[in-house]
Amino acid sequence: MNVYTLSYVLVFLLTALEIIMMIRLAFIAVGKSEGGERNFVYFVTEPIAMPVRMLLSRLGAVRRVSVDISLAVTLFILVFLKYLFICEMY
Repeated sequence: MNVYTLSYVLVFLLTALEIIMMIRLAFIAVGKSEGGERNFVYFVTEPIAMPVRMLLSRLGAVRRVSVDISLAVTLFILVFLKYLFICEMY
């Protein structure tokens, strides 16, 4: 497997994670709290969002914020990583 193929696979996976993260944010916005789709989305995204949530809480960045911003920060990190891989491909 060459470097370009690996980069394309990583960009694809990062894009899929971005979409699933956006679906989770949409579930939160509409208040969907149960169901198989929500469980799947939570199962996929929580291992990625949890370290960001823990880091933000250790830094004290979320003490005065009443919403969980770790999902938005995680989404930003995914977009940034995808951008880095795309820049490396071209």
